[in-house]
This record gives sequence, structure tokens and C-alpha cells, in this order.
Amino acid sequence: MLEDENVSRMLDILGNKNRRRIIMLLRERPCFVTEISDLLMISPKAVIDHLQLMEREQILSVRYDLNRRKYYYLSNNFQIVISPEAISNAEYEGLPADSALLKEAKSRAPHNEAAGADGYGAASDTRGTSVADKDNAAVSGRISDADVGRTLGCISDIRYLMESRSEILSDLRALESEVNDKILELKTACKEIIGSETELNLVLALAGYEISAEDLSQLLKTPVPEVAEGLRGLEAKGIVERTGSLYRICDNYVR
Repeated sequence: MLEDENVSRMLDILGNKNRRRIIMLLRERPCFVTEISDLLMISPKAVIDHLQLMEREQILSVRYDLNRRKYYYLSNNFQIVISPEAISNAEYEGLPADSALLKEAKSRAPHNEAAGADGYGAASDTRGTSVADKDNAAVSGRISDADVGRTLGCISDIRYLMESRSEILSDLRALESEVNDKILELKTACKEIIGSETELNLVLALAGYEISAEDLSQLLKTPVPEVAEGLRGLEAKGIVERTGSLYRICDNYVR
């Protein structure tokens, strides 16, 4: 359970929509930077910034596979439940009044009138009939067949989308296996060209994006001079080309 002094900071971190999307993705399975970028359509630089922030806060941890790719995963599965008391405490802790999470939590907080005299149970009238039972009966009388049909239709759509997501994830696992096979082929059959671990990591990072040397240094956690040296070597071999400050894999071999 979070201590009071950590609530405001955690809400600030999770107040960013893309960070919440990344966390939801990592609930499914560990991912590496370019994979997160592809699936969520967020730039690699932005993904790196979000991941590093959540790693510093110990929300995420990392591991490396046999090909030295860095995978991020949730350090611990967690759930945050916001109550009216927690909202008040968070405000005193300095949470901005215009925070999106705070507004959403307030809008969902139950009204005091919904609770009974003790604050826990449903209120009752003098004849012992639950007010909640009366409300339920009134609502039931207002529900139409069209409302029920629309609700069931939405649930059916959600079920279809969840099944589609499972199929996509299965396809992604198969694709991941193919990627690993190609990386192994690159390491063994192309070792005359890709001569070092740094060059291999650079090629893999550049496989789908144009990235600057500084961003590559951040992504690979490798000093800028070492990255620059690796890029010069790959550029001389016709594997990488530079446009301004950005590097990318060459489209065609030109001697």
C-alpha cells in the first residue's frame, strides 16, 4: 500500500495517458522499446522518456534476452483505488486542482446521500424498506428492451475485441520468434560486417526508425563516443546513412 506522501507523486506519474497505455500493455507481457512504440504508435524518444521515468520510480524493471535486447516489465502488479478521503489527502499533499485523475476520481466518488446513517449501508425508510431496493425497482421500470439490447451489443463487441486482441498477441509471439531467428542469422552469417556487440545493437535499434546518436546512446545505455564510433563504422560499410542528425539503415547497397 502506498504511503500518503507517495500518493501525489504516483497520481502525477499515472496522470499521463501514454504512461497508462504502456502499463496496460506491459500487463500482457514484457516488451522492448521499439515494440511498445509500434504497438502504441508513440515515438521511440517519448517511449524511452516514459520508461525511464517509471523505471526510476520502480514501477518497471528490466531484463535482457540472449540477443541483448532490453525488455521492460511491471515490477509488481498493482491497483490504485481512489476514495473521497484519498482525494482530500492527495489535495493536501499538493495534487493540482486541475489534475485529470483528480477530476475523474471526484466524479466517480459516491455521494454522501447514498450512504445510510452509519455511512456504510443503504438508508431505509420507516417501514424498513431499503431505499436502494426502491431505486432499483424504479430503474427497472424505466429500462427498455432497446437499452438492454444496446448494452448486450456493447458487451458482445468488447468480447469480440478481446478475442481479436488475443489472436494478435498470438501472432506477435510467432513474429517475435521469427525476429529472434533473423537476429541469430545476422549474428552468425553477417559477422564480417556486423563485427561488434555495439554495431549489432545499433543495427537492431535502427531497423525501424531514424534516430540521433544521442537518442541511441540513451536507448542502448552506451556512451555517445562509443555509439558515434559504431555509427561511423557502419556508415563506412554502407549499412547506415546519415541525414542531418538522424541515422537510418540504408535502403539499397551503394558502393
